[in-house]
Amino acid sequence: MRNIESAVLDPGERVNLLIGENGSGKTSLLEAIYILGRARSFRARVAAQVIRERAESLVVSARVASQSRAPVQIGVRLSGRHREISVSGQRVLSSAELVAALPILLIQPSSTALMVEAPKARRQIMDWGAFHVEHRFLDHLRGYSRALSQRNAALRSGKIDTNLAIWDQEMAIHGEAVADARHIYFEMLQPYFAAATAALLGDENFVLKLNKGWPTGQTLLTALAAEAQADQRLGYTGSGAHKADFSILLKGRPARLTLSRGQMKLLIMALLLAQVRLVDEQGEAGCTVLIDDLASELDNKNLKRVMHFIMNQPSQFFATFVEHPECAANVIAGSAMFHVEHGKVIHSN
Repeated sequence: MRNIESAVLDPGERVNLLIGENGSGKTSLLEAIYILGRARSFRARVAAQVIRERAESLVVSARVASQSRAPVQIGVRLSGRHREISVSGQRVLSSAELVAALPILLIQPSSTALMVEAPKARRQIMDWGAFHVEHRFLDHLRGYSRALSQRNAALRSGKIDTNLAIWDQEMAIHGEAVADARHIYFEMLQPYFAAATAALLGDENFVLKLNKGWPTGQTLLTALAAEAQADQRLGYTGSGAHKADFSILLKGRPARLTLSRGQMKLLIMALLLAQVRLVDEQGEAGCTVLIDDLASELDNKNLKRVMHFIMNQPSQFFATFVEHPECAANVIAGSAMFHVEHGKVIHSN
């Protein structure tokens, strides 16, 4: 894929450092691991942009082991507009089994914009965690999405008298379940988030505030009925679980208004790593965390903080660096190190 023709990686169980110059293939290696866990790239919308020039397809495979269950062999093949997913030697049509087998979370320089991006990005973050902790969450999320699509079609067609009530009921059943799962997940997440912010920012007073997507004190069914005429004029559903969002507060104010860019990176890392720790403890499979350009926007003091925190987590980490991170020698001593040069991966330990 991209500038990596072929590579075999025998990573350590904990922290793996990928070191190399810009353009050497470090991020492509992270991308390959991400594809293995999500069946899609985080850098390209279509597979053709990921596949190596003049190659017909790309294949990524791995043996995934965890303490809670037997090792699982997984693989992904991307070719043009087609993809093939294999779990335990069986071809599967949905990526959900792949995601469950290898929970992957990505942290990259652009992650610092999470709290100023559109709410969709934040919903994806919360739903990743809820999926791994609550077994029925995906079923309800899929049911809700189907009902939402049908309700919006009914709104656009103008046939609200005959069809809208049906989809209101369906949306309400699944939407309330989705909202409940998100609420329970955030309640579980808060102490992990407090511990992570204390370690990385020296302050555990950050608070996660969840907005379920419709007015507090109303059921979703009531909210949908009250807004039916307004929704018909707009041609889409204005309230529901698809409008959920969350914010991070510090002393009652949005944290993004008071923190520097470097502090925001630490805050987002605290949020994501708190989720990883929760999923590690509550989920069925251990997490794999990908961190691209870990040292970006961090001074030596904060980089030491982050790496020390990482070394005390049970997850498996892959972190890229442009240069050898001399400031964290104690962490390096307990990690696996790889140099990436011109698409070649060299184990340095």
